[in-house]
Amino acid sequence: MKNTLKILGIIALTALVMFSMVACNKNKADSTTSAVSWDAYLADADKLATEIASLKAKAQAGDASASIAITEVIKKFEGLETKYSSLDTGKMTEAQAVKFMEIMGKMD
Repeated sequence: MKNTLKILGIIALTALVMFSMVACNKNKADSTTSAVSWDAYLADADKLATEIASLKAKAQAGDASASIAITEVIKKFEGLETKYSSLDTGKMTEAQAVKFMEIMGKMD
């Protein structure tokens, strides 16, 4: 069970890093649009990361249904890559970068 949670956490973090790498290669949005889009992405990612963290805690406490639910939430998290594929990491503000790191930390 503990290894499963670690693997799921790694998958979620990998998806987030992959998203960052893909977004880094895109230059479609202007500065204003990117800032708004990054805010939207971070809000969506934060919500899902909080849900993943909550489910991980429940799974660690022995709730088997939480382990199954984590998989579904991770799929939603991975879907953010498609939804926000036009973001440019070069347009991320310092505050947004800090928030991005906080979100990643929630899933450890």
